[in-house]
Amino acid sequence: MAKVRILSSLKRTGPRTAVATFKMPVGEAARNAVDDEIGRIRKSVVPIVGASARGRPVVMGSAVAMVYRAEHYLVTAHHVLEDHHTAGLVVFASDGSARPFGGAFLVDEAHDLAAKKLDPSEVRDLSHIPFLPEDRVGRVVPPGSHFYATVTGYSSTAAKQMDRVTLDTRMEALSNFAAEVPSGEVEVMFDKREGAHTLLGFGHARDQYGKSGGAIFGIVLDSGFGLPTPPARLAGIATRWVWRQKKIIGASAQQLLDLLKSSEA
Repeated sequence: MAKVRILSSLKRTGPRTAVATFKMPVGEAARNAVDDEIGRIRKSVVPIVGASARGRPVVMGSAVAMVYRAEHYLVTAHHVLEDHHTAGLVVFASDGSARPFGGAFLVDEAHDLAAKKLDPSEVRDLSHIPFLPEDRVGRVVPPGSHFYATVTGYSSTAAKQMDRVTLDTRMEALSNFAAEVPSGEVEVMFDKREGAHTLLGFGHARDQYGKSGGAIFGIVLDSGFGLPTPPARLAGIATRWVWRQKKIIGASAQQLLDLLKSSEA
């Protein structure tokens, strides 16, 4: 059985590196189209920060802010909560201060999903985040069909420790072909050795630890794997990096919606 590495925090966006985009095999025009479309919704993805053994802030995971049935949620990978204990996890409020990322969660352990419904005060605290509307969540193509996907989150290795209490978190968006497989999960091709495309040119793609719980945004391709067709939708939540198979795998949007629907029963 192939060794599996679990994503434990995707992330980073800085003034010098901007957003890194995995080199797409369909050419510059398609890459630019995807970059522009994802740029409109990627700020719905936020870092989850905890403390290291030495008490310094560290990116532990990522979360997606979304709306479902007029309620506001933060969605992440369940293992981020299990591995790092919610008591020490925080997200950042609109005033820059830390807010606890704890409380009651809807949980789907089988698909590694966790969702926290926000109360009005928490929604106010996160007023700087553009919550993804419900019509932007769901499949982009039928199961088994290929689409273009961008895995967006906060990589632990991209974070910059500014001082003992300040962490510069940086978003990373990696794009390639994807499909929803028979298990119901979404698989995105990812070969770290192919490099990443940024405003500074091509470089090395980062390890994917920290992007767990981040967004898998999907965009339809026209016939013949041509140009992508907006709008992008949240097609899944990243949960693990299977490095030997060169894949990032996540729960599908349908599995996420099933979890949120369970709260209505």
